[in-house]
Amino acid sequence: MQQIRQLPEGENVCLCVEELSPDGMKTGFNTMAEHFPGYVGIFVGNDEAGYRYYAGSIAKDSRELAKLFREKLGAKGGGNADMIQGKVNGTKAQIEEFFAGL
Repeated sequence: MQQIRQLPEGENVCLCVEELSPDGMKTGFNTMAEHFPGYVGIFVGNDEAGYRYYAGSIAKDSRELAKLFREKLGAKGGGNADMIQGKVNGTKAQIEEFFAGL
């Protein structure tokens, strides 16, 4: 996926796209999690309808991310220590700001 290769280096990163299949989301998440050391997230949707997401980390407990994500952006979903998934009604800018602040 071209967009993943264009992400800036950093610990915590996210990617927001308008369209991607569920398999593409899972593959993209796994690629990002292997490449970046912190929390990563892949978000599919738009600011009006909201975003479906996969997020988490290989090295950190993703349940902590889920808790913060619910508190800051009202995200819904669940998961385990490796990955969380669900839906959030925040904007792309809010999501990017959230990841930049982790």
